[in-house]
Amino acid sequence: STLTTKSLVQTIFVDGDDDGPTLYAAVLDFDGDGVEKWAYGASHGVQVGDECQNCRGVWVDQEKNVYMAEFLRHRVVKWSPQTNTTAIVAGRTNESGSTAEYLLLPYDIYVDATGNAVYVADSGNNRIQKWTKGAREGITVSGPSKITEDDTGAWFNPTSIWIDEETRVIFIADRVYNRIRRRLPNAPIGETIAGGFDMCRQVFISAKKDDL
Repeated sequence: STLTTKSLVQTIFVDGDDDGPTLYAAVLDFDGDGVEKWAYGASHGVQVGDECQNCRGVWVDQEKNVYMAEFLRHRVVKWSPQTNTTAIVAGRTNESGSTAEYLLLPYDIYVDATGNAVYVADSGNNRIQKWTKGAREGITVSGPSKITEDDTGAWFNPTSIWIDEETRVIFIADRVYNRIRRRLPNAPIGETIAGGFDMCRQVFISAKKDDL
């Protein structure tokens, strides 16, 4: 297959190999959503794993397992190239909710270097969830419990996540307020480090009452 004008790329992951970088792309396509693998120098890509419905996020671990976030099926799956099998690693198929065992519109994923923890940008629940290997529910590592919560701890629709594994700092992209948030280890709330305008071009100001 090839990326064409019909294809809408959501996320890419670049896997560095000795033979050259390999690109994995989460693609929405009229012919079927999924993840395409493009080897270095290739003229076309190939689909890996099963169809990933409304695929938004992709990650590849050191064992070349491919993780995919299925936005409308409210789950994250892992495809193994060794066994050609797919397993659910976070959420439940076609079931959504706000309690720990559910996801709601997962948008992006980050897998730690050990492959033992999957972090999910749970956009519909405005939180980042950590799912350890074999867990039946996730742990909230960042995000308010309610979307009505304000001040510096709140954001809406986290759509991208990155973790510095040395410092354990979490970086989150907030789509509604067009900003990048940073959450330090053990900090009660996060902080804005870039951006801050909402979709109506109104600036978001993080300040305590005493500062106004």
